Amino acid sequence: MIISALIVLMFGTKLIGSLLENGIGKITDSLFHWYDDPTAFILSYLIGYAIIWWKPFLGGIIIIIASLLVFIININNIGFLFFALLTVSVGLLYMFSWYDNKKR
Repeated sequence: MIISALIVLMFGTKLIGSLLENGIGKITDSLFHWYDDPTAFILSYLIGYAIIWWKPFLGGIIIIIASLLVFIININNIGFLFFALLTVSVGLLYMFSWYDNKKR
């Protein structure tokens, strides 16, 4: 929850500012440009996080896949590696929680 709040605070303000400044067209264009633009990563992370409330395993998979994609595409940028590691850990923790609840 803390990692998600930090991501929303850091990138959410950029996303909202971009939306107000350029309109919805900029957001939809950013969904196809993952290199040096965190918009698609943040949106996919938030979608995965929303799905976690109903289907923890599926939401965790979405977050992990988005994290791995942003890491692979931006392999030269160490900042994306930092966020990818944090968000992979969020996805893994929710998957472990799902497994623990299912095991009981």
